[in-house]
Amino acid sequence: MKAARRDPRATVMAGLVLAYVWRFHILAPGMEALRISALLTLASWGFLLVSPQPRELGRTLRQPFVWLYLGVLAWAFLGFPFGLHPPSTFAVLKDVHFRNVIFLLFLLSTITTYLRLEIALMANAVGAAVLAFYYIKAGTPTMWTPVSTYDRNDLALLFNMTLPLALWLMVEQRTRLARIFSGLLAGALGFCVMMSQSRGGFLGLGVILLYLMITEKTVPLRLRLAPLVVLAVGLLLLPAEAKERLSTLTSLEQDYNVSSATGRVEIWKRGLGYAQDRPMFGVGLGNFPLAEGLLSDESRIFGSRWKASVAHNSYLEMIAETGFPGGAMYLGVILALLMCLFRWRKRLKGVRRRSHRLQSLFRLVNTMTASVLGFAFGSFFLSTFNLSLLVLIIALTGAMLNVASKTMAAESRSASAPRRRRGKTLARPSESAAPVLIHR
Repeated sequence: MKAARRDPRATVMAGLVLAYVWRFHILAPGMEALRISALLTLASWGFLLVSPQPRELGRTLRQPFVWLYLGVLAWAFLGFPFGLHPPSTFAVLKDVHFRNVIFLLFLLSTITTYLRLEIALMANAVGAAVLAFYYIKAGTPTMWTPVSTYDRNDLALLFNMTLPLALWLMVEQRTRLARIFSGLLAGALGFCVMMSQSRGGFLGLGVILLYLMITEKTVPLRLRLAPLVVLAVGLLLLPAEAKERLSTLTSLEQDYNVSSATGRVEIWKRGLGYAQDRPMFGVGLGNFPLAEGLLSDESRIFGSRWKASVAHNSYLEMIAETGFPGGAMYLGVILALLMCLFRWRKRLKGVRRRSHRLQSLFRLVNTMTASVLGFAFGSFFLSTFNLSLLVLIIALTGAMLNVASKTMAAESRSASAPRRRRGKTLARPSESAAPVLIHR
């Protein structure tokens, strides 16, 4: 992070990651009054106006997951007049998603080198470390979290997304202290996910660790098995309350999410009905709870006693709020991320032995794939509570692939340069060349 102090643009980038994703500005009393997030936002706008980096933006905007994400928001904007409550949809687009688009463009135009990519990953790790510290310090509560806008399920998704990147930092950091910090952070994040008692978070954690154990062949087997061993030991040491909640994963037919009208299965059925009634543009972005309160049969039966709910499934939520076209583009974002990462993993696998930098990028592509898998799996049980996390994943992936492309091109040029020089050297002598006489 020392390099960020000498790079104002990287400093603003790190600050935005801490503010938008990890909500640093509302962690401590009095910090929100400083308007740190607003100041960082204005600074990012200034950098985009003064130095937009059009070439770098052009490269990354061609990535399918980037323009599909922008397509979802464009479709939602086109359809907001047809939603249940257009003013609220427009407010969500203006106050949340417009800011996220600027956040995305700023990150894509800023993370243009390997060093800045490292700074972004370190800022994300610092944010996770501070939030995990606050959560553990508070006794890992299940009814609230240190950030008022996140519940325990949201927090588990954030920690799951960051855990693979913390493991990458543990392997790649140059100093022993940094490696120890990254290793402890990975352990703390896994501990927080289990203590949150989020069943979706626990399943996502298992998917991430299993994927890394199978695919990360550049790391010794004992290191790949270590997180799974820690997870198993952690399960044994969990409090009885946490064990009891996680045990319901084996008896879902008795869970309220399956049997109750307020459970997730019934919510999903109603959400699919809203989408079928409004297949093109849905009920409007951010209007799912309003649809629950106005359109559901339960709201007419119970009246004011009926508690409207969020969708608890980001894919279904996007279908219900933006119609089937918007939902298809949102699913396309996740699929395009995974397809691009798998393709680049295959490309880097063949050249990773050329240099340590390519080896590091190969590992990063693999760990980023684990993060996207964790997000994709966790999103099935969560609403789109904060698309800043998805924006960060899109930006890190797009910037990483851009850096990998430039690194591969530079390595190819440096590898072919000696051959060209040798060819010129061998072509100079000729059989007809006159002997050189040296006079003493």
